[in-house]
Amino acid sequence: MTIPYVSDTPRVLAFSTIIDNQYQQITVVDPDYKAIAVYRVSLADGKIYFCSQRQIRGDLQLVQFNVDSDALPTEIQSLYQNDRR
Repeated sequence: MTIPYVSDTPRVLAFSTIIDNQYQQITVVDPDYKAIAVYRVSLADGKIYFCSQRQIRGDLQLVQFNVDSDALPTEIQSLYQNDRR
């Protein structure tokens, strides 16, 4: 179950879900910076693990992108720049 949380200020969105009854995964989205971050909190000991972060501005600018890929943000930006040409 995903539980969205919207803060008052600054404007960020947070989504929480339980993964395999081992972790609480928290996804934080900052619409102003066009960025996303993912954390996992161990249900066993409460430790917080920072999993990933990236700006998604380039992702949102693409005309199309529909592949199973581990593309890095710089590669996404390159695709966007090629789409504009």
